[in-house]
Amino acid sequence: MKKTIQYFLLILLIFGELLFSACTNHNEPPSNEIKGYSRKYELIEDLNQELKMLICGCLDDKEMGQMIYEFEEIEKKWEGEEGEDGYKIPDLILVADDISEYDDNTRYHISVLEKDDDGLYKGIKISKMEDTSGCKIDKPEDTAVGLPAKEIEGAYTCASVLKVNMKGKDEDEPWTEIYSEEFTFTYNVSAVDEKTLRIDIETTKFGEGPYDPATGICEFKIAPEFYEAMPNAKNDGLTRRFTFSRKGDKIQLEGIVVGNEDDDSVTVGIKEE
Repeated sequence: MKKTIQYFLLILLIFGELLFSACTNHNEPPSNEIKGYSRKYELIEDLNQELKMLICGCLDDKEMGQMIYEFEEIEKKWEGEEGEDGYKIPDLILVADDISEYDDNTRYHISVLEKDDDGLYKGIKISKMEDTSGCKIDKPEDTAVGLPAKEIEGAYTCASVLKVNMKGKDEDEPWTEIYSEEFTFTYNVSAVDEKTLRIDIETTKFGEGPYDPATGICEFKIAPEFYEAMPNAKNDGLTRRFTFSRKGDKIQLEGIVVGNEDDDSVTVGIKEE
């Protein structure tokens, strides 16, 4: 009986070794090679995901520059990265169409390049968009840049409100408006030279000062001739600033009292044709 049990155990041992051998695939590499092979494609997959995140369109010049910066950061991050099987991330490529010439309406699209033999995107490509109809392009605001003095010469009809306020008997009592009337008047603007403007109210000199064609701004203090013609006008000693800007096909004048935060001090007029 004892010998029978020994023979039985021996048969089980031999059978177990055969079974283990039959379940082993001799064509597979050792476990450390599997790990290295997998690591290579983990690298490629991770880098591909980061490159695909750069895909976008309708970029203006500043946004396109930001995306180039992000691509360069990805390059630095992955430069020389190696897998455990000896695979090394190659240099990435940035392909750009002619992007040296652009305007406010130019928009760009970023796409990934084709994959290499290992399945890695070779880099990115920046292209100018021919069709920008699907992009939201804000129209630039009207500006006064580049308005020569001779171009803004002319008459500007403005509207203003004359207000009469009365102070109460008590010092703490606020001023009260007792009368107001809207009236119109005309500023006549003439160029003394390319950098000096004279502005008259009707035929009376209101002021003269330096003009900057780049900003469209002219500043001055009210001329003595105005106070001579208007003896009841109080000389406040404040500077007047006139800004000229293009609004569509018209030229607009906007006058303010520098340092006066009262909105009523703003005067607006359009150049007459």
